[in-house]
Amino acid sequence: MTAGHDPDAGAVRRARASGAEIYLRLLVEAELRRAVVYPRYEPPRTGSAPRPVPAAESMDRVRAAAEALTVIGAIEDATAHSALTGFKAALALRSKVPLQLLDGVPLARWNQRRLPAAGLPGGAVHVVSVGGSLPGGRDGEALHLLTLLLAPGRAAALTVAGRVPPDHRLSRRELPIGPFGPYSLPDLGLTFTDDRGNRYGGEISGGGTCDGTWWSLELIFSPLPPADIGWLDIAAVNRPASVRVHLAAAVAAGCPPARPVTPASAVQASSGTGALPPVSAGSPGERLLDSIAENLLWSSLWHGDENPERPRLAAMAAALRGAHAVKSGSPALNRYAALSHRLGVAACGGLRAATGADLPPAWDDVLAGRGTQDGREEAMPVAAVLPEIDGARFALTGLCCSGETATLRALAWGWQPEDEPLNQAPFSWWARDSAGRWHVARQVWSGQHRNGAVLDITLIPPLHPAATSLEIFLTGSSERATATVPLLRQATS
Repeated sequence: MTAGHDPDAGAVRRARASGAEIYLRLLVEAELRRAVVYPRYEPPRTGSAPRPVPAAESMDRVRAAAEALTVIGAIEDATAHSALTGFKAALALRSKVPLQLLDGVPLARWNQRRLPAAGLPGGAVHVVSVGGSLPGGRDGEALHLLTLLLAPGRAAALTVAGRVPPDHRLSRRELPIGPFGPYSLPDLGLTFTDDRGNRYGGEISGGGTCDGTWWSLELIFSPLPPADIGWLDIAAVNRPASVRVHLAAAVAAGCPPARPVTPASAVQASSGTGALPPVSAGSPGERLLDSIAENLLWSSLWHGDENPERPRLAAMAAALRGAHAVKSGSPALNRYAALSHRLGVAACGGLRAATGADLPPAWDDVLAGRGTQDGREEAMPVAAVLPEIDGARFALTGLCCSGETATLRALAWGWQPEDEPLNQAPFSWWARDSAGRWHVARQVWSGQHRNGAVLDITLIPPLHPAATSLEIFLTGSSERATATVPLLRQATS
């Protein structure tokens, strides 16, 4: 069975007539019929490469379909969990595969207990650019101090970045991974003192790497500094070096102002030639299909021709189409089909784009940048607070750049991140630098704590080496937030 293949034509017709739950049941039945002819599972011999397990691929297709249909609310989580649990047991029995080979993280989301999303801060959120570097850590390596975030009554956090040692750098298939940075405040090797003589400790969140070049983390201060302190000294332990952050003056100056949230319908009407990334104002299925297409675009640039995410994304798109969650001829369906054609991959069920359908200009520009490796290796104190969107608030706290990518660091409230980017309702990230280069972005890592969530959002292709600012587009289910931030380059040696 090819990736993303629908059940037989009669099953698809019945699914369209009967709804998402029937589609999922018919897909399960089709995969179980195929399982009868699967070869018996044989464990790989010592020293030999593992071979694909057809039963595991069947499980992935059904899991992806269930994921898509639950994300848009077409079926309940309990229905998906019941279908997947029964399918896994029947599949293991028919194809004689150990149950553990059919397990996976996406299935666990239906059993997983999660912390509630942190509420929105009660007052204005400020992100202050710090800049500069200090020696620190266990080996005295340079710590790049990016920004200091102040959220009244909620959190105060310092964003720090450091280089991954050359002998620890990894291939893209191994990323993201961590931690590489310090594990605790003593390991960080910094002290914090305000103008009143108060000393601050805290806990570390993050420390992993998303590009193999940089690691980044947040120090979440405890207790929270008073709102009216004048400055904060950041000093290296047992070394004379220090950086003073003049908080009162920086807060008064404020971050670059973000533009007001724009409804999706207004974005569509004002886009003119369509230079901006498209916003789907249609059904939940159409919005998810646009998210699937953006993830296909991002993952194709990240992984190249051997993209392991294609089968799952194709199965999700097939479920939306087969359960009639998107209409034939919809703009989202045409965009997905046109992108599949440009990438040279099969769209679900042999779908073809409508005559004359083409990629949005931003998507086309990103594809033109495939293989670009001209990015500068640097860490920058990007500081911006986006307006509330779909009940969530995002603050940008840093940017780590490599030759091939750039990764935004962000803190968020009012929203609960999940390990799978497509479960996010979905939020879409794009950026355009001042040199005119477009970047598709995706959340690649998240961490949650009582004060909010920490995110890494990786942009591809890299920033243009001549860029001096970055325009960021965050799109939710029905509106878009934008902000333009200067790129404050500094020495990173």
